[in-house]
Amino acid sequence: MEPWIPWDADEEEIADLFILREAIPPSLRSPLLSWISNRLPSMGYSGEWTTPGMVHTLEGVLRISFNASQEGMPRARLIDELVSRGEKMILRAVDFLASLSEPDNFGHQPKEIQELDFYLGLNRSAVEIYLSEKRNYRLRSRLPEGVEELAQAAINMREDAGVHLANAWHAAFDLEPNESYAMTEAIRAVEAACKSVVLPKDKKATLNKCVIAMRDQKGWTLVLNDSDGYPDHLQVLIGMIETLAKAQPDRHAGTKPTVLQAQAHVQLASTLVHWFASGAVVRVATSH
Repeated sequence: MEPWIPWDADEEEIADLFILREAIPPSLRSPLLSWISNRLPSMGYSGEWTTPGMVHTLEGVLRISFNASQEGMPRARLIDELVSRGEKMILRAVDFLASLSEPDNFGHQPKEIQELDFYLGLNRSAVEIYLSEKRNYRLRSRLPEGVEELAQAAINMREDAGVHLANAWHAAFDLEPNESYAMTEAIRAVEAACKSVVLPKDKKATLNKCVIAMRDQKGWTLVLNDSDGYPDHLQVLIGMIETLAKAQPDRHAGTKPTVLQAQAHVQLASTLVHWFASGAVVRVATSH
């Protein structure tokens, strides 16, 4: 869902409409809370209460206490409890309630997911809804237009590297990122793609071993044009690989990486996997 563009918007206003905002911008707060409320099963004559089962489930999932009675809880009070605990808890509630929905037999989104997707896209939220491998819906960080398609292309090119790369993307961009795992899987993805090109007969080749081989062997380069040997494409390639290999700060008991570091790391890995899998990394004959 793209943002609505006023008929008289100028170019600057239009560009601003497509910039990703915070996860819950002010214009999204009310519809998002209404969406949560509508997903809560109702009980009682007026339907203003939600069931004890849902209250207790949310308490367990979110690991908080609503101090509710055994008879359930007013829906409005439950929403107020979520709001009082901040944006993170609201998003976790949305994530859990969305996960209860699955596509129909034709692969179409159910009505409640279409509604959520509509409001997240309309308000250019920094999070989006997606269909997980378990065939239910979850929240994740929204990617700029085109980035996801490029990543998916890299994932599809090689099955061995693609599995690691897919794991890395999910770990880096999930609502609750696992930064270290994302960076580890990104390195494994590039290692699998690189060794299949540089050292195809060495099943135990490491990323470092591949770099040494490319330095020792003659002719490794990229299919990109240069200007009289500048830039040195082999050094560009090796520099990117070494940046990837050395960029994980906690790999050797260092500090935990940030989410931004993990996401940048995974995007760099996607480019490298794509280059090796597509044939952009080549070895040409050199004159002696």
